Amino acid sequence: MENSFMEISKEKEAPLVAISFWDFFPGVSQVKSLVHLAAGDEEGAMRTQERFVTKTPIVSHCTTGIAKVCGDDPTAKQCWEGGNSSLNSFPVVGHTKGLLHYAVGDVKGGNKAMGMATSTSLNMMDSVPVVGHVKAAVHYALDDKEGGDHAMISATRTTTVTTAGGLGFVAGGPVGATVLGINAGIGYDCATMAVTDGKQVNGICQIIEKPTDVDSYFNAGMSMVGDSLTGYAGGKVTERYTKTAEISTAENLRTIRQKNGFAENSNVATGENGKEIFYEAKDMQTGKAYSGVNESVRKIYADPAPRPNKFLEQHPDIETPLKRHPASCAEA
Repeated sequence: MENSFMEISKEKEAPLVAISFWDFFPGVSQVKSLVHLAAGDEEGAMRTQERFVTKTPIVSHCTTGIAKVCGDDPTAKQCWEGGNSSLNSFPVVGHTKGLLHYAVGDVKGGNKAMGMATSTSLNMMDSVPVVGHVKAAVHYALDDKEGGDHAMISATRTTTVTTAGGLGFVAGGPVGATVLGINAGIGYDCATMAVTDGKQVNGICQIIEKPTDVDSYFNAGMSMVGDSLTGYAGGKVTERYTKTAEISTAENLRTIRQKNGFAENSNVATGENGKEIFYEAKDMQTGKAYSGVNESVRKIYADPAPRPNKFLEQHPDIETPLKRHPASCAEA
């Protein structure tokens, strides 16, 4: 291949917004280039590596030193400027870099770093549920429909995938959360593309728009990976909430026993007809809690159900036991 990195950059350099985010990641960038090569797209593979070498922080700075030693000043300058430009785009890092520029009297450099870092921060906020929705409302209030649409669509997409992950966890555990998260992302992207008449194209819809572009397949794949992680995170939130509720119920049992006059460390009390084993029974459908009797423990006292007890006296119309709560194991 005769073209140098510099020549390709001059001929085919894409705008910064068009550069794939994954081109900057060691390992991922190389895999992407291999995909290009497997598809016979040598120029695409070269372009991806050119971006990795000349724009990835640290990598580009190391390349600058090598180019300088080899006497290739144009490439050294390109790598130095490319790496610094990428650093400007990182929130916090870019802001800190901007302050350093201001400190040495470089107002132009400071404004550039501050502007790029702030722009990245605002774009990242678009995908955060609630925050992105509020930001969209601000855009609409300022008559910025394009910015409002982008923030609203991004924030709602994250909310949709996260919620799907939570539902998937209830239905099928971690695997269900991951699978439903991916499917929710795909469905949302297809719906968005249809509603916006192709103005918003993300994820698998990139393949629909550009079926011969290798980048479309790679970006769609990485989008699915991201959705799987987001769905899994939604599942973990649901799992934590469920466990917290169970722990809370278990911790409340002592208080319930104390209110009913039972011994602090025992749920055994003497009733009119012998031993009464009181516990809390929770209706999983309505969420209501009742004082009940634990049939499993009552068997120890040769006092099996059914027989008159306070729980049944309170609910004489019960035909089948309520669904047991995992924290209380209460039975009627």
